[in-house]
Amino acid sequence: MFNTFKKVIFLDHDGVMVLNGKDFEPKAIKLLQEIIKETKCDIIISSAWRKHLPFFNIQSLYRKHGLKTPMGYTPVNISHIDDRPDIRGEEINTWLAHWPVEHWVALDDLDLSPFCENFVKCDPSYGLTEKESEEIIQILCK
Repeated sequence: MFNTFKKVIFLDHDGVMVLNGKDFEPKAIKLLQEIIKETKCDIIISSAWRKHLPFFNIQSLYRKHGLKTPMGYTPVNISHIDDRPDIRGEEINTWLAHWPVEHWVALDDLDLSPFCENFVKCDPSYGLTEKESEEIIQILCK
């Protein structure tokens, strides 16, 4: 038997959680904590970080910031090393084809709207804000 997920956020890092290229933004941490508390969602990493950092390092980063640790990450399309919206959308849809999910949302600063039906876009200059947080909660709690 395999895991089933009720609610999932496919989470990007750069431009969403990280603005300075180094660490998670305190405001984004607080908002993600609120989203998790409100929705009881799981996190699946869709960020390009999954291509460069071992999963246990990503989990450690989340623990360091008092966040729920991610449950996994989307598959990596090794034929494309660049971050293109169509490839990211394909990777999310591939994950969804293998794991049952009741409600999900992709949160990214790339425009995934042509490739993912439940998508919330962050402005990479501001990252995760209250506006996106409210939209995510609404999608996950429908």
